[in-house]
Order: sequence, then C-alpha cells, then structure tokens
Amino acid sequence: MSNFENTINDNEPSGGKIHGWLKFFLVVVGIGGVLTPIISFATMSLSDYDTGIGAWHAVTGIICECILGIGFAFLAAYTIIAFINYKPNAVFLGKAYLILVFITNLVSLFGENESTGINSNTQILSRLIWQCAWFSFLCFSEQVNNLFPKKERRIFKRDKILIATIITPSIVWFLSVFIIAFAQGYNEQQINDYSIDESALSFNEYTDGRIIFTLPEGFSVERQESENGIYHELSQDDKIYITVYGVYDNDDSPEYFEECMQGWRDETFDDFEYTVKNEKHDMLNGNSLYQKTLEYVSEPVIEWSFVLLFNKETDKCCVISYYSMSETDYLAGLVQSIRFQ
Repeated sequence: MSNFENTINDNEPSGGKIHGWLKFFLVVVGIGGVLTPIISFATMSLSDYDTGIGAWHAVTGIICECILGIGFAFLAAYTIIAFINYKPNAVFLGKAYLILVFITNLVSLFGENESTGINSNTQILSRLIWQCAWFSFLCFSEQVNNLFPKKERRIFKRDKILIATIITPSIVWFLSVFIIAFAQGYNEQQINDYSIDESALSFNEYTDGRIIFTLPEGFSVERQESENGIYHELSQDDKIYITVYGVYDNDDSPEYFEECMQGWRDETFDDFEYTVKNEKHDMLNGNSLYQKTLEYVSEPVIEWSFVLLFNKETDKCCVISYYSMSETDYLAGLVQSIRFQ
C-alpha cells in the first residue's frame, strides 16, 4: 500500500475515505502545483512586463510573478496535505486554489494578443471550464460533504495569511499599472485640452486652449508651460506684470477666492504693509467675477490685483494676477476681453 493511502487510512473518518473524483482532483491539484511555476519561469520575459513606465517596474512585475508561481506550488501542496489528513480547512483551501487559478487564467485570456493565436485562447477557455466544474464538485459532491461536513469546516488564520501573501504583490502591481496608465491618460487629455486653433483668433488675441484674451496695446506676451498647464506672461516697460491662466475650477465662493489669492501672493511682499484698495464680487458677461486689489506701502507704490472669473457652463476659471507700478490701469479691459472656449 502506498504512503498516500496509508496516510489516508490513519486519518480516515467514519464517513469513508477519499476515492474517485476527489482523489483525481487532488492529483490534478498536485500536477498543477508542479507545472505552474515551471511553465511560469520557462515563459517569463521582461518584455511582457514592459508598460513603458521603466525597467524597475518590469522587474517588479517579474518578481510578483515569481511569488505567484511559488505561492501556487505551496498552496497546492498545502491543500493536498489538508485533504489527505481530513483537516477542517481542506475544502476552503481547495476552493481558494481553484479561484486563484481561475483568476490568473482569466487575466491571461484577456491579456492574450493576436500573435498567440486561437489555440491558446481555446486552451485557456478549456481550463476555465474545468476549474468551474471542479469548484461545483467541491460545493455539491456528496463525498466531499460526507468527508468534510459543513458544520465542521474551518478557516484558519494562517490560511488567510497565505492567500494574502500569494496575491497581494500581484494586486499591488496591477493597481500600479492601472493608476499610472490613468495618470498618463489624464495628462494626455490635459495636453489635448490645451489644443490651440490660432486660425480662429482675432488680431492680438491669445489662448491657452481654455480661455481667450486680448493683449492690451503696448504689451509684450510670452507663453509659458509648466506641470500645471499653460499660462501667459504679459509685461509693459518693466512697470506692469500680468499673469493670465486658464484652469478647470467651479468653486465660486468668497472663501475659496481668499484661499487662491493667498496661494498666488508673492512672498517678496510679505514684509510690506498694505491697504485694500478695492474689492468686489460681480457678474461680467454671465460669469462670476471676484476681484481684489492691494496697495503696498513701497517706493514706488505697487498695486497687486487678483482676479478669478468663473464660467459655470464650462466649469472653467480664468486667473489673473496683475502687478502694477503705473497709474494706467489695463485690468478692466483685459478682464472684459476674456472668453471661454
């Protein structure tokens, strides 16, 4: 008599012994536990994990696959031992093994490219069907229910730790792929959002793809690009400096305006005293306008005006930061010229 059968007989419950389809299931699990890491390591390729993020990310993917392959082998052995010793966690381990293998095959099916051919997809579909059949067997088999009564089944803490150890690295890796891909897609959308059709602009008009403004007469303009988007720097005779910036924002509240103004404040003037020259909240061309002007006690006198112009239809906002050492005020005309794309 084999060692396998001796082990069964030593621990055999009154309900009978493992035989037939259940014994065949354990053989299948054993074969799968041996072949899974072998096939995984044999077909492993760094290029399969090249997501365009960097070599470090591809290497991390390889490591996660190694952990998964070794974890499947260990889980398969652990499951077989639990069954032949009639442990109360045996059925849970068998189902967990089938679920994990099912998920990995499902990911492989959706991850297949055209070069792998129809045969590969057919093989994966066949394995998926068999895994569903085995799972149903563990759920409804009279032999399984007799040998492992539902009221006596248990899930041990170590079982949960083992499953988490096997799947967590791969889950984290796939989530990182999803998050980075989403971020890249968002950045591309942001870039596309800034597409500029200059042919639609009138003379002396400029746009960042979100707002259009008319350059005041006598000003020079320079377009700047940063991580946060595109903005325009306007200047005149080293006396007036203006920043015009279009963003997505619809928080039309006085508190938010004050918060934004503090964020745009030039730290150079933190030690200067100032007075509030004017402050208003009004509607301009159907848009909500917030404007506040500070006059710094300096020589020469410097005025800083901060403007937020909200367009509710597009959820866009025009930000204007206006520093002036000149008595001529171009702000009103500039704000009046703002249009939203």
